[in-house]
Amino acid sequence: MFLSKLYKPTLMALLTMLFILSSQETCLALNIKPKTDFNITTTVNKQSDNLNLPTSIIVAPIVIPSDLVIQNSEWYEGLYYYMANRLNQGDFLAHYFVSKEGQIFEGNSKGDEQKLNINDPEDNNPILIIYLADKGQSDFSINAKTTLAELILDVANRNAIKLSNVQVRSIKFVLFPEAPLEIIPEQISGLFEISLKDIIAGITPKYAPITKQYAVEIVKLDLPAAAVDYGDPVRLKITLKNNSKHILYQGTDYEPILAKAEGSESKFFLNKTWLSQSQTAVMSERSFIKPQETKEFEFLVNVPLYFGTQSETFHLENALGQAYPNSETTMTLEINRPQFKVVEITNTGTGQLNVRDGPWASSSVISRVTVGQRFPVLEETSSGYTKLDLGSGKTGWVVSRYTKSV
Repeated sequence: MFLSKLYKPTLMALLTMLFILSSQETCLALNIKPKTDFNITTTVNKQSDNLNLPTSIIVAPIVIPSDLVIQNSEWYEGLYYYMANRLNQGDFLAHYFVSKEGQIFEGNSKGDEQKLNINDPEDNNPILIIYLADKGQSDFSINAKTTLAELILDVANRNAIKLSNVQVRSIKFVLFPEAPLEIIPEQISGLFEISLKDIIAGITPKYAPITKQYAVEIVKLDLPAAAVDYGDPVRLKITLKNNSKHILYQGTDYEPILAKAEGSESKFFLNKTWLSQSQTAVMSERSFIKPQETKEFEFLVNVPLYFGTQSETFHLENALGQAYPNSETTMTLEINRPQFKVVEITNTGTGQLNVRDGPWASSSVISRVTVGQRFPVLEETSSGYTKLDLGSGKTGWVVSRYTKSV
């Protein structure tokens, strides 16, 4: 096997390799040769999902560090053995490979959205395409330029990557003891950068990024079986299903958010936890849902000062405020009546009521409450003032005639 001549890594040594990245054309228009066409035995140690939306493309040559003449198939098979087995990465550390003859070979089996550990301060989530260059080659071959143009256009369009985010770089792999392998991009010499600029200029008129369409539904919302008490946050479980063809990511514009259907304030709003008084995130940080996959998440709600059966209608919407069709659900809590007195703020004519630091008209105004808000009563005076528990350790006095017992 030629690998013994190509690579002589030791477990504790720093492993380096030069690369220049390329991008991918649509699988329908191009013949992408899969791993199954080669003498490759896939490793038992599979890569775990590390999915995220790609935001750039890097094109990079690797050059055989030897005068040995080998076929593309041998090189491709050797790279798999080296990356998947010798480096113990479980699969290719690239998304595509392009030969000087203009052939495209399959890269990482998890596709464009599998995130590689690329240490790049500008962008750590590129699509990586390796160009298999001859020793001494300082430019892409004519056939490779044609293929790269098609690949870059397709990858950029399908992933909505700006053409200004396409780069050509050399790459080295760095492996230190008890640390994850890193791929470090660096500036590259030769005519590669000039050729890439020409490629980008040629495909710019055809650049038309695709807007992905997403669909998600609420499969189940688990509610407490027993009655709950005021002030105790309740953890609910929600099960979502991704009905679209694309992965749904937390932290993106299309992350599904649970929002009150009318857009008004929710009784179940939990301060410092919800996104707003009518919206709460449900997906956990850095989570994702694959197409047709069902996943369960947890989120917290507040138990308000309302008693008996309390229900509100919610739906899913994205971060842009667009509702997902057919995603409505009803959130219902059975709430125990507390042992203390509760009052509700009534109409004051202005919609607000001053809260003072003492039970006198001359006392300083420290806050304001609005019509419909409810508060526990701590104390009442014969002079017409009521002391309220405002929450978060704060208290204040209001005029009693603008309150009613509930």
